Amino acid sequence: MFGLGILVKGGSGGPPPSLAKAYLVGGWTPFGHYQNTTHEYDPSGDVWTEKATFETGRDYLAGTDILGKGYISQGMKVGNSWDRETNEYSPDTWVTKTPALITAYSIQLTASTILNKGYFYGGQNVNYCNEYDPDTWTAKTNMTANRGEAGSCTILDKGYVFCGFSGTDWTTPTVTVYEYSPDTWTARTSAPTPARTSTRAATINNKGYIFGGFTSTQAKITDTDEYTPTSTWVSKTNMPVAISAGSVVAINNKAYYMSGFSADALWSLETFEYDPDTFTAKQVMTVGHDYGTAFAI
Repeated sequence: MFGLGILVKGGSGGPPPSLAKAYLVGGWTPFGHYQNTTHEYDPSGDVWTEKATFETGRDYLAGTDILGKGYISQGMKVGNSWDRETNEYSPDTWVTKTPALITAYSIQLTASTILNKGYFYGGQNVNYCNEYDPDTWTAKTNMTANRGEAGSCTILDKGYVFCGFSGTDWTTPTVTVYEYSPDTWTARTSAPTPARTSTRAATINNKGYIFGGFTSTQAKITDTDEYTPTSTWVSKTNMPVAISAGSVVAINNKAYYMSGFSADALWSLETFEYDPDTFTAKQVMTVGHDYGTAFAI
Protein backbone atom coordinates (compact mmCIF):
# COMPACT_ATOMS: atom_id res chain seq x y z
CA MET A 1 0.00 0.00 0.00
CA PHE A 2 1.26 3.45 -0.80
CA GLY A 3 1.18 6.11 1.88
CA LEU A 4 0.66 9.66 2.46
CA GLY A 5 2.48 12.58 1.79
CA ILE A 6 3.11 15.40 2.74
CA LEU A 7 3.55 18.71 2.62
CA VAL A 8 5.11 22.08 1.93
CA LYS A 9 5.68 25.24 3.77
CA GLY A 10 2.83 27.26 2.36
CA GLY A 11 1.76 29.43 5.27
CA SER A 12 2.77 32.80 6.62
CA GLY A 13 3.58 34.09 10.07
CA GLY A 14 5.97 32.48 12.48
CA PRO A 15 9.74 32.89 12.39
CA PRO A 16 11.57 34.38 9.40
CA PRO A 17 12.41 31.75 6.77
CA SER A 18 16.08 31.79 7.75
CA LEU A 19 15.16 30.69 11.29
CA ALA A 20 12.48 28.12 10.45
CA LYS A 21 12.95 24.45 11.28
CA ALA A 22 11.45 21.32 9.74
CA TYR A 23 9.38 18.89 11.79
CA LEU A 24 9.04 15.31 10.57
CA VAL A 25 6.21 13.44 12.31
CA GLY A 26 4.39 10.11 12.38
CA GLY A 27 4.59 7.40 9.75
CA TRP A 28 6.39 4.06 9.70
CA THR A 29 9.71 3.59 11.43
CA PRO A 30 11.87 0.51 11.97
CA PHE A 31 9.95 0.14 15.24
CA GLY A 32 6.63 -0.35 13.43
CA HIS A 33 3.60 1.46 12.05
CA TYR A 34 1.57 4.26 13.61
CA GLN A 35 4.35 6.29 15.17
CA ASN A 36 3.61 9.39 17.26
CA THR A 37 7.18 10.66 17.24
CA THR A 38 8.44 14.09 16.17
CA HIS A 39 11.92 14.91 14.92
CA GLU A 40 13.15 18.46 14.33
CA TYR A 41 15.66 19.38 11.64
CA ASP A 42 17.49 22.70 11.96
CA PRO A 43 19.04 23.63 8.59
CA SER A 44 21.13 26.40 10.11
CA GLY A 45 23.12 23.90 12.15
CA ASP A 46 22.37 20.77 10.09
CA VAL A 47 21.15 19.05 13.27
CA TRP A 48 18.35 16.55 14.03
CA THR A 49 16.69 16.54 17.49
CA GLU A 50 13.96 14.31 18.92
CA LYS A 51 10.95 16.29 20.20
CA ALA A 52 7.59 15.69 21.95
CA THR A 53 5.20 12.93 20.91
CA PHE A 54 1.57 13.56 19.84
CA GLU A 55 -1.60 11.82 21.03
CA THR A 56 -2.46 9.08 18.52
CA GLY A 57 0.29 7.57 16.40
CA ARG A 58 -0.60 7.45 12.71
CA ASP A 59 0.83 7.00 9.24
CA TYR A 60 -0.56 8.20 5.89
CA LEU A 61 -1.45 11.54 7.53
CA ALA A 62 -1.07 15.09 6.19
CA GLY A 63 0.42 18.24 7.68
CA THR A 64 0.93 21.92 7.01
CA ASP A 65 1.91 25.11 8.86
CA ILE A 66 -0.44 27.98 9.72
CA LEU A 67 0.68 31.19 11.40
CA GLY A 68 3.77 29.73 12.98
CA LYS A 69 2.21 26.49 14.21
CA GLY A 70 2.19 23.03 12.66
CA TYR A 71 -1.00 21.05 12.07
CA ILE A 72 -1.44 17.37 11.26
CA SER A 73 -4.70 15.59 10.50
CA GLN A 74 -6.24 12.23 9.70
CA GLY A 75 -4.32 9.11 8.67
CA MET A 76 -4.29 5.45 9.74
CA LYS A 77 -3.96 4.31 13.35
CA VAL A 78 -3.57 0.98 15.16
CA GLY A 79 -5.91 -1.67 13.75
CA ASN A 80 -5.63 -0.27 10.20
CA SER A 81 -8.54 2.06 10.95
CA TRP A 82 -8.72 5.61 9.66
CA ASP A 83 -8.71 8.50 12.08
CA ARG A 84 -10.14 12.05 12.11
CA GLU A 85 -7.75 13.36 14.76
CA THR A 86 -6.21 16.81 14.24
CA ASN A 87 -3.23 18.02 16.28
CA GLU A 88 -1.50 21.38 16.66
CA TYR A 89 2.22 21.75 17.34
CA SER A 90 3.99 24.76 18.80
CA PRO A 91 7.51 23.82 19.87
CA ASP A 92 7.58 21.71 21.93
CA THR A 93 3.91 21.05 22.77
CA TRP A 94 1.18 19.10 20.99
CA VAL A 95 -2.53 19.94 21.51
CA THR A 96 -5.44 17.87 20.17
CA LYS A 97 -7.89 19.98 18.17
CA THR A 98 -11.30 19.58 16.49
CA PRO A 99 -11.47 16.37 14.40
CA ALA A 100 -11.66 16.60 10.61
CA LEU A 101 -15.02 16.57 8.83
CA ILE A 102 -14.44 13.41 6.84
CA THR A 103 -17.04 10.65 6.99
CA ALA A 104 -15.23 7.98 4.95
CA TYR A 105 -11.84 6.29 4.83
CA SER A 106 -9.36 9.17 4.64
CA ILE A 107 -5.70 8.25 4.48
CA GLN A 108 -3.00 9.11 1.98
CA LEU A 109 -4.23 12.69 1.69
CA THR A 110 -2.06 15.78 1.25
CA ALA A 111 -2.25 19.42 2.36
CA SER A 112 -1.06 22.96 1.81
CA THR A 113 -1.75 26.40 3.29
CA ILE A 114 -3.42 29.26 1.45
CA LEU A 115 -3.70 32.66 3.15
CA ASN A 116 -3.43 31.33 6.70
CA LYS A 117 -5.86 28.45 6.22
CA GLY A 118 -5.00 24.81 5.73
CA TYR A 119 -6.49 22.83 2.84
CA PHE A 120 -6.53 19.04 3.01
CA TYR A 121 -6.89 17.34 -0.37
CA GLY A 122 -8.05 13.89 -1.44
CA GLY A 123 -7.09 10.57 0.11
CA GLN A 124 -7.44 6.91 -0.75
CA ASN A 125 -10.44 6.61 -3.09
CA VAL A 126 -11.89 9.97 -2.01
CA ASN A 127 -11.90 13.46 -3.50
CA TYR A 128 -12.42 15.63 -0.41
CA CYS A 129 -11.26 19.20 -0.13
CA ASN A 130 -11.63 20.49 3.43
CA GLU A 131 -10.52 23.86 4.79
CA TYR A 132 -9.07 24.17 8.28
CA ASP A 133 -9.14 27.64 9.84
CA PRO A 134 -7.86 26.89 13.32
CA ASP A 135 -9.99 25.50 14.94
CA THR A 136 -12.89 25.28 12.40
CA TRP A 137 -13.35 22.82 9.55
CA THR A 138 -15.37 23.72 6.41
CA ALA A 139 -16.15 21.43 3.48
CA LYS A 140 -15.18 22.98 0.16
CA THR A 141 -15.73 21.96 -3.46
CA ASN A 142 -14.49 18.41 -3.95
CA MET A 143 -11.65 17.61 -6.30
CA THR A 144 -12.73 16.58 -9.78
CA ALA A 145 -11.60 12.97 -9.19
CA ASN A 146 -10.38 10.74 -6.39
CA ARG A 147 -6.70 11.27 -5.63
CA GLY A 148 -4.48 9.63 -3.07
CA GLU A 149 -0.77 9.74 -2.33
CA ALA A 150 -0.31 12.95 -4.32
CA GLY A 151 2.09 15.84 -3.75
CA SER A 152 0.81 19.35 -3.09
CA CYS A 153 2.04 22.88 -2.57
CA THR A 154 0.78 26.45 -2.69
CA ILE A 155 2.00 28.77 -5.45
CA LEU A 156 0.83 32.39 -5.50
CA ASP A 157 -2.17 31.67 -3.24
CA LYS A 158 -3.41 28.68 -5.22
CA GLY A 159 -3.21 25.04 -4.17
CA TYR A 160 -1.63 22.61 -6.67
CA VAL A 161 -2.06 18.83 -6.42
CA PHE A 162 0.38 16.74 -8.44
CA CYS A 163 0.19 13.11 -9.58
CA GLY A 164 -0.80 10.30 -7.17
CA PHE A 165 -3.29 7.52 -7.83
CA SER A 166 -6.96 7.83 -8.75
CA GLY A 167 -8.38 4.58 -7.45
CA THR A 168 -8.59 3.16 -10.97
CA ASP A 169 -5.12 4.16 -12.20
CA TRP A 170 -2.17 3.07 -10.06
CA THR A 171 -0.33 6.22 -11.12
CA THR A 172 -1.50 9.43 -12.75
CA PRO A 173 0.30 12.49 -14.15
CA THR A 174 -2.75 14.67 -13.44
CA VAL A 175 -2.26 18.19 -12.10
CA THR A 176 -5.15 20.22 -10.68
CA VAL A 177 -5.20 23.67 -9.12
CA TYR A 178 -7.53 24.86 -6.35
CA GLU A 179 -8.61 28.51 -6.12
CA TYR A 180 -10.07 29.31 -2.70
CA SER A 181 -12.11 32.10 -4.29
CA PRO A 182 -14.35 31.18 -6.07
CA ASP A 183 -13.78 27.67 -4.56
CA THR A 184 -13.06 25.89 -7.86
CA TRP A 185 -10.76 23.23 -9.31
CA THR A 186 -9.10 23.47 -12.74
CA ALA A 187 -7.02 20.91 -14.66
CA ARG A 188 -3.53 22.02 -15.67
CA THR A 189 -0.76 20.56 -17.84
CA SER A 190 0.05 17.02 -16.76
CA ALA A 191 3.40 16.23 -15.13
CA PRO A 192 6.17 14.76 -17.31
CA THR A 193 6.54 11.01 -17.67
CA PRO A 194 6.79 8.71 -15.93
CA ALA A 195 3.41 8.96 -14.25
CA ARG A 196 4.06 8.61 -10.53
CA THR A 197 2.57 8.28 -7.09
CA SER A 198 4.12 8.99 -3.66
CA THR A 199 5.80 12.05 -5.15
CA ARG A 200 6.42 15.03 -2.87
CA ALA A 201 6.09 18.73 -3.69
CA ALA A 202 7.42 22.06 -2.46
CA THR A 203 7.39 25.70 -3.57
CA ILE A 204 10.61 27.64 -4.18
CA ASN A 205 10.53 31.18 -5.60
CA ASN A 206 6.94 30.82 -6.87
CA LYS A 207 7.63 27.59 -8.71
CA GLY A 208 6.56 24.10 -7.74
CA TYR A 209 8.98 21.17 -7.58
CA ILE A 210 8.06 17.50 -7.42
CA PHE A 211 10.55 14.93 -6.17
CA GLY A 212 10.78 11.16 -6.68
CA GLY A 213 7.93 8.68 -6.34
CA PHE A 214 6.81 5.24 -7.52
CA THR A 215 5.96 4.29 -11.12
CA SER A 216 3.14 1.92 -12.09
CA THR A 217 5.58 -0.99 -11.64
CA GLN A 218 6.44 0.25 -8.12
CA ALA A 219 9.91 1.25 -9.27
CA LYS A 220 11.34 4.16 -7.28
CA ILE A 221 12.51 7.12 -9.36
CA THR A 222 15.00 9.98 -9.04
CA ASP A 223 13.08 12.47 -11.17
CA THR A 224 12.85 16.14 -10.16
CA ASP A 225 10.55 18.37 -12.21
CA GLU A 226 9.86 22.08 -12.00
CA TYR A 227 6.37 23.55 -12.53
CA THR A 228 5.69 27.19 -13.39
CA PRO A 229 2.13 28.54 -12.90
CA THR A 230 1.99 29.33 -16.61
CA SER A 231 1.47 25.53 -16.67
CA THR A 232 4.87 24.65 -18.05
CA TRP A 233 7.22 21.87 -16.91
CA VAL A 234 11.02 21.64 -16.98
CA SER A 235 13.00 18.55 -16.00
CA LYS A 236 15.72 19.31 -13.45
CA THR A 237 18.70 17.54 -11.88
CA ASN A 238 17.78 14.07 -10.62
CA MET A 239 17.80 13.27 -6.91
CA PRO A 240 20.96 11.49 -5.69
CA VAL A 241 18.97 8.29 -5.00
CA ALA A 242 15.71 6.81 -6.24
CA ILE A 243 13.21 7.49 -3.46
CA SER A 244 9.51 7.78 -2.64
CA ALA A 245 7.11 8.30 0.28
CA GLY A 246 9.33 10.70 2.21
CA SER A 247 8.42 14.24 3.26
CA VAL A 248 9.53 17.63 2.01
CA VAL A 249 9.42 21.21 3.27
CA ALA A 250 10.68 24.49 1.87
CA ILE A 251 12.76 26.83 4.05
CA ASN A 252 14.58 29.95 2.90
CA ASN A 253 14.05 29.13 -0.79
CA LYS A 254 15.48 25.65 -0.44
CA ALA A 255 13.67 22.31 -0.23
CA TYR A 256 14.51 19.59 2.27
CA TYR A 257 13.57 16.02 1.36
CA MET A 258 13.59 13.75 4.40
CA SER A 259 13.41 9.97 4.84
CA GLY A 260 11.23 7.76 2.60
CA PHE A 261 11.72 4.45 0.77
CA SER A 262 15.01 4.66 -1.11
CA ALA A 263 16.91 2.32 -3.37
CA ASP A 264 19.36 1.94 -0.48
CA ALA A 265 17.06 1.43 2.53
CA LEU A 266 13.50 0.55 3.51
CA TRP A 267 13.60 3.40 6.02
CA SER A 268 15.91 5.99 4.58
CA LEU A 269 17.77 8.13 7.11
CA GLU A 270 18.89 10.56 4.44
CA THR A 271 18.21 14.28 4.25
CA PHE A 272 18.76 16.12 0.98
CA GLU A 273 18.82 19.88 0.53
CA TYR A 274 17.69 21.11 -2.88
CA ASP A 275 18.87 24.58 -3.89
CA PRO A 276 17.73 24.82 -7.51
CA ASP A 277 19.35 23.07 -9.25
CA THR A 278 21.74 21.29 -6.85
CA PHE A 279 21.19 18.50 -4.30
CA THR A 280 23.39 18.31 -1.20
CA ALA A 281 23.39 15.45 1.30
CA LYS A 282 22.88 16.71 4.85
CA GLN A 283 22.94 15.20 8.34
CA VAL A 284 21.34 11.78 8.50
CA MET A 285 18.54 11.23 11.01
CA THR A 286 18.47 8.54 13.68
CA VAL A 287 15.00 7.17 12.81
CA GLY A 288 13.31 7.17 9.38
CA HIS A 289 9.67 8.22 8.91
CA ASP A 290 8.17 6.63 5.78
CA TYR A 291 4.61 7.76 5.00
CA GLY A 292 4.77 10.42 7.66
CA THR A 293 4.37 14.14 7.07
CA ALA A 294 6.26 17.36 7.72
CA PHE A 295 5.83 21.09 8.19
CA ALA A 296 8.21 24.01 8.73
CA ILE A 297 7.80 26.64 11.45
